[in-house]
Amino acid sequence: MEKHDEIIADLEKRLTEAKRVKAKFDSLLPEQKLADKMHTQLCKHNHTDACSYLYESWDAPRDARNRELRRVTKVMSFIDGLMLEDPSSVQFACAERLLEALKD
Repeated sequence: MEKHDEIIADLEKRLTEAKRVKAKFDSLLPEQKLADKMHTQLCKHNHTDACSYLYESWDAPRDARNRELRRVTKVMSFIDGLMLEDPSSVQFACAERLLEALKD
């Protein structure tokens, strides 16, 4: 029975951590979420020593995250120029489609 208790305790610990990570992600701005998606799909650098994106956080963004946020802003501005009505909701849909098109 002790083994089962250890397994349950481990699963509860992992569930608590997963909920914490989800809550943190849910609190991000849409632009930050899109920047994360763009980076995940488009970055070709070695994440051990050539890209600091994963070592930074949105709590204190630095070079890599700010660079991705600028890219998102440029994409959103471009799409915004194409939209006539309700650009904010359409922007993200278009940006996500663009991101899909840029995948390898």
